[in-house]
Amino acid sequence: MTTVAVLADIGHGAHHVGDDAIAMATHDLLVSRGITPVMLSHNEDDSRRLLPDAQFYTTPIFSFNPRARRQMYHQTKTEPNSGLCRLVEPLLDRVDGVVIAGGGSLNSYYGWLAFERAFLAQQAWARQLPVVISGHSFGPLILDEDVGIFADLARATTVAGFRGPISVQRAREYGFASALQTCDDVITMATGKAQVGESFISACFAEPEYTDMRGAVVCQYAAVLDYLAQKLGAFVKLTPHMANPATGDRDLAFHREIANACSAQCQVEPLVDPLETMRSLDGAVLTVTSRFHQAVFSFTNQIPLLPLSFTPYGTARMGDLLENYGFAAAWTLPLVALQGANLAWMLDDFLDSLPAQTQQLGRSAPTVLAHHGAWWDGIAQGFEDGSFAGISPLSSADLLAPPTAFTQVADLSNSYLQLVDEKISRDLQNSAQWKEIAELAPLAERASSLSVELAQLNARKVVRVADFAGDVARRAKRLFS
Repeated sequence: MTTVAVLADIGHGAHHVGDDAIAMATHDLLVSRGITPVMLSHNEDDSRRLLPDAQFYTTPIFSFNPRARRQMYHQTKTEPNSGLCRLVEPLLDRVDGVVIAGGGSLNSYYGWLAFERAFLAQQAWARQLPVVISGHSFGPLILDEDVGIFADLARATTVAGFRGPISVQRAREYGFASALQTCDDVITMATGKAQVGESFISACFAEPEYTDMRGAVVCQYAAVLDYLAQKLGAFVKLTPHMANPATGDRDLAFHREIANACSAQCQVEPLVDPLETMRSLDGAVLTVTSRFHQAVFSFTNQIPLLPLSFTPYGTARMGDLLENYGFAAAWTLPLVALQGANLAWMLDDFLDSLPAQTQQLGRSAPTVLAHHGAWWDGIAQGFEDGSFAGISPLSSADLLAPPTAFTQVADLSNSYLQLVDEKISRDLQNSAQWKEIAELAPLAERASSLSVELAQLNARKVVRVADFAGDVARRAKRLFS
């Protein structure tokens, strides 16, 4: 029987519904096609809660410190008999290939995962084993110091499948010349079109990147949920995706803060396994989330979605998902756009678009699911006979335009998000000192330009955009203070 090593992102202590779901889905997709998966984990005992009957193998952990992990990786290339290489040797000597499953994506935000994946791919390539990447996002942040490992990964990869056209385009810029468009692998957990039951909004939010913004972000999320709950006559269920259940941290703590700030009726749900999380959406009239896999669960079950983002990474991932299902990437709304008087304008336009979104999901969801089955049939056949020629990419159809209000502030919102990414990038590079940022100058110019472009709109909207521009500038200054 064909045996394949699967590298996902499991066994790291905290429970992460999205990463756990990817591991579970990949395991079951292979088993259902007659292939035996060996699941790589950082902690086998912890991972057995997900897959009690699976085979496991302990995978090396690359350092969170950028300099240390680069040194670790360099050693594996210059010293083939180093400890890390010897650690995976028994595994690779008994498998017929490697699947690098999603989770954390391929970028410098989660550099330790990218190095871990490039290392395993290099070791497999040296043994002439096929390496398949499935269901990853790529970028948008790739540090100059990390470019080489993505080139190594591209060279060692037999099939590179990325979960949307935005990632495919970026991956090709970094050496993945034959990158193919596919979708996220957790859609195999689809329960079908969600049943209508209680009238509630399903919500799930990640904490902001910087703690000094936490209070403001809590208030913004609460304002969004209150407005939507009032308009839809619904209550709110806050469903966590990442936390340590023993300590109640991450999403659990953040969701309690949001619920306390809301006027609407809110239920803070416990952290449960991926299948239960998927089922928890039954009856939802709408999903509002900054968490990628909550958005995937929503679209998989044909539930309308308001995707929010706080960083370019969040925007890119949501954009991949949206375009796979036939929506323009600009349906993702940066949280910074939902400020003050702007909130009602944005959300009213969004609510008016819900019938069109529901119709589009009804058309696209079955097509995406059918592609996913064929994708994995092709992968399984490739591991069996060595030919992956039968794999076909997902193709995006004509894209449904976003609500008009979203497009009016898109440029300014994205300019702010780029500032967030610049700060993350500099932090990752351990910049010691910050200067007065020159980036605020083009941001101010863009705000001025946007006001001119919108001069033909009615007075109410012009005032709101002008207020929004000022809010963005103030927020950007706080970010870099």
